[in-house]
Amino acid sequence: MTELIGERSEQSSSATLHALLEHSREGIALVDADGKMLYANPAIAHVLGASANDSLGQNFAILVHPEDQSGAAEVFAELVSRGGGEASGVFRWRIGDGSWHPLQATWTNQLAVPGIEAVVTRFSEIGPLPLPAQPFDLSTSRQFQVLIENAVHITAILERDGTIRYVSPAVERMLGYSAAALIGMSASDIIHPEDAPAASECFASQGQPAGLSQLCQFRARHKDGSWRLLEAIITNRLDDPQIGGIVVDARDVTERKWSAERLQHSLEALLAIHQVGRLLGSNPEQQAIGAALLDSARRIAPIDEAVLLLRTARGNLTSTGGSGGIGKIWPIVRRTRAARAARQQVLRTGTPQFFRTRPSELGFSPIEAWDLPLRAQERVIGILEVYGTNLLAGPGIDELSILADQAASALERARLYKDLAERERRLEALVRQLLLAEEEERRRVAYEIHDGLAQLAWAAQQHLEAFAAQYRAHNKQRRDELGQALALASRTVREARRVIAGLRPAILDDFGLASAISFELQAQRADGWEVEFNDGLGSIRLDPSLETALLRVVQEALTNIRKHAHSKRVAVSLERRANLIYVEIRDWGRGFRPAVAQAAVGPSEHVGLAGMQERTALINGRLTIRSRPGAGTRIQVLAPLRELAGKA
Repeated sequence: MTELIGERSEQSSSATLHALLEHSREGIALVDADGKMLYANPAIAHVLGASANDSLGQNFAILVHPEDQSGAAEVFAELVSRGGGEASGVFRWRIGDGSWHPLQATWTNQLAVPGIEAVVTRFSEIGPLPLPAQPFDLSTSRQFQVLIENAVHITAILERDGTIRYVSPAVERMLGYSAAALIGMSASDIIHPEDAPAASECFASQGQPAGLSQLCQFRARHKDGSWRLLEAIITNRLDDPQIGGIVVDARDVTERKWSAERLQHSLEALLAIHQVGRLLGSNPEQQAIGAALLDSARRIAPIDEAVLLLRTARGNLTSTGGSGGIGKIWPIVRRTRAARAARQQVLRTGTPQFFRTRPSELGFSPIEAWDLPLRAQERVIGILEVYGTNLLAGPGIDELSILADQAASALERARLYKDLAERERRLEALVRQLLLAEEEERRRVAYEIHDGLAQLAWAAQQHLEAFAAQYRAHNKQRRDELGQALALASRTVREARRVIAGLRPAILDDFGLASAISFELQAQRADGWEVEFNDGLGSIRLDPSLETALLRVVQEALTNIRKHAHSKRVAVSLERRANLIYVEIRDWGRGFRPAVAQAAVGPSEHVGLAGMQERTALINGRLTIRSRPGAGTRIQVLAPLRELAGKA
């Protein structure tokens, strides 16, 4: 009687194990030492299609892609020759529709295990799809039991109320509990309280059709107190006489979940770094760089507050602003011994430093902080200091270091641009002073010539003319010599006046820009030029510096036309456009390529163009040169209008 009861008990247990194996989500097959397939559970038949069942009794290689058969056979033969162990590989397998699909096969050599005496083959990534029924053969019950006990996933049977009736030994590898310790417990006892309601809904069988499967995720408590994320297929088998419960097939996806979250965080961090990199690459000012750095730091890492510290010329650190929270951490932490020591270490070694401090003020928990160096040209130019409560183990510090390096480069560029802008400002001021000094010197020399040499020349001319009127030479040679002397004196006076006009035309000071330009053009007309002057300014007087600069541009343009254009036709326009003054000098000469001319670097090449550009820049104007070979040249100047005070 005892033997009969034991036999029936063994048969009942085997039937239950067989039912669990039949409904497992993990594909399992048995293969003998020669590679002949002995058994394939429904999951594997469902994934590979009818070809798996049709191949029972044949070598498994017929299901492997011809190009992969030699590799699979080599891995299998090597495993069999070892007499034990495990081997795996990814090969292309033929599925039911005749196509090829890559799957990872894991072979476990259990040829020497009584009751199995085969190589157990498991296929990964088999989803929870409806499984076809397969007849139960009691002769294989021992094989089913060994397969369940060696499965990677947890297989469990729950009562209607969630009490654990059976759980496979895999639970000890996954959660640390022995199977015996969990039997009789409620599944909710090891499920995280926040996940318990959703898990209970998955476990609930009321109203669910028999055989219906649900995918459910929940956190389960490990024996060491940590939480593991499980993904489970829950199937209602309450009406199955061989099971009579809820079948749970679960696997640990904690690492996968963590990897996915880490990947998502890395993608978001890289996006933030890319965005701030584009901003920093646009050469913003120091304040904008600091704001972008602090904003991106909060997106990359779980920080509560951040502050940017820049090194002064004396080597001290000064704060340029903070971000996050309400700005209470920095005033408290800034003078603590741990913070000061960490900053000094960063400045000395150029490596990130971590420190922890406990503020004495009420309402503050222990604060963790990182000091990240801002390195530029192999020197530390500042520190990014970030605060939080879990920074040592938290993500984002590596990304923050990359961000700090980007910001350091941008800050260094901003400093260099600032220095360059300051030098340009000083150079511009120097050029302005030189031009003003030049004009002042021209004015002084012009007045000296006018009051000295010109007056003497004019007086000499007057005396010679008076002498010629009183003296009547009877000798022709003497008359000719006197005439030459008079002509030379007259020429000297004209030359003195021309030099004075070139140095500082008195007409500019007396009558303004329009009259001065008209005077310049009269000289060209006297030389036979075809001249056109469009005066839209009239008697309006401008600021002296503006009048002088524009007149010098016109003079230089006329000089260039005389030297290079090979044309005697010129047109000058002078217009007032709202609050702007517009000057255009045009010729119909041979033209040139402005880009080529402006690129010339010789000491005397195109100095006139450079001079016009400098004078235009000093009056905050814009000089445009339009020209091409054979089409003449247009020189246009547009500058802010500044009228002379008290003049109209």
